[in-house]
Amino acid sequence: EQEDFGIDFSIEGLYGDFFRDEKGSFIESHILDYPRHIRKMSTKERQTYIQSHVEKNARAFWKEHPFYADLYLREVKKYEAVEKEGGNTFRPHFSEEFHFNTAKLIITGTDWYGEGLQIIEIDLTDRNYQLIFELTLEE
Repeated sequence: EQEDFGIDFSIEGLYGDFFRDEKGSFIESHILDYPRHIRKMSTKERQTYIQSHVEKNARAFWKEHPFYADLYLREVKKYEAVEKEGGNTFRPHFSEEFHFNTAKLIITGTDWYGEGLQIIEIDLTDRNYQLIFELTLEE
C-alpha cells in the first residue's frame, strides 16, 4: 500500500498548506477556530472563500503539473462528500507517479528535512533501474 506522505486532507497534512489565505491559516490552533475575518462571514460565504483559496493554493503548488492539482481537488471533493454523510473512511486514490512527484515538490519546496541534505539528480536515461526508497519519520 502506498504511503500517503502527508498527502491527505488533514490540517496536519498537505491540505493544511492549502488551508490558508494571505493572512495565514484558516484555523487558529490555540483556539481551534477560524480567525476573526473568517468567523465574520456567513456559512456560505466562508465555505466559498475557503474553497477558492484551497483551490488557488493547490494550483500554485502544482503549477508545473496542473493535472495533479485537478486530481487532488477532485479527491478533496469526494472526501468532503463522504464526510458530510458522517463517514470518515474515505481514502484518496493517487498514482505512484502522483505520490513521487508530490513528495519531490514537498521535499524541494520546504525545509522539513533540515539543513545539510542535498538532493542530487541522477541521469538514468540509458539504464534499467528500480527506485527503492523508505521514509521513516520519528516524532
